Amino acid sequence: FEFEREAVNESSIFNYGFIISITYDDDLFGQSQKSDAASASLSSLTASMIPTIKEKLDEVGLDIGKVEVSDEVVFWKADAFSVLKDSCILAISNSIDHGFVRPSKKGRQLNPLEISLHATKRDGDALLSIKDNGAGLDIAKLEKIAANQNFDPGPQGTVCDVVFLDGTSTAETVSDSSGRGVGMSAIKKMVGSLGGDVHIENNQNSKGCILRMRIPIHSVAQALKKVS
Repeated sequence: FEFEREAVNESSIFNYGFIISITYDDDLFGQSQKSDAASASLSSLTASMIPTIKEKLDEVGLDIGKVEVSDEVVFWKADAFSVLKDSCILAISNSIDHGFVRPSKKGRQLNPLEISLHATKRDGDALLSIKDNGAGLDIAKLEKIAANQNFDPGPQGTVCDVVFLDGTSTAETVSDSSGRGVGMSAIKKMVGSLGGDVHIENNQNSKGCILRMRIPIHSVAQALKKVS
């Protein structure tokens, strides 16, 4: 782990910010890491998912190349982070299944997994992006789905956002974590319940895709008051 700490002023939700880069290593992310990653942060969440990610990739002979977490916002307090972590888990699971495992099973040649999470704060919003170097989104297939459902992405979205509709899936089979047409719509509902929005699209200058979430920080604080 390499990190750099910086102060932030969001006393009711956030303690302090940090930037951390995770490089996969069998010794570092063994079974013991699951119990050690108890603190509420993007880095601990991502670290706790490494064994599962590795297990999925092993099924198709893929390796983990690089996992990066850049958290410029916060070291999240546990209660606040619990409101958001399910969206991250679903997004990463879908990224692995649809971006790497399924395409590999169809014979697609892919590079070792590279995935990055970046969180920052801007104008009262918490912004989170999850970027991978996988197979990317099948635009032609999504355009057909969007046309069949009369989908309007709105001024801020693209046709790729059709994946957030209930029941939308481009997978021929299902797994425990994706392919059921519920994972991405669940992300939209969770983020939307806090007054935020979520979008996804292919990377413009590289392989893979990027998912972006925006959540108003004041909405997180209000949600915590309701459950406290």
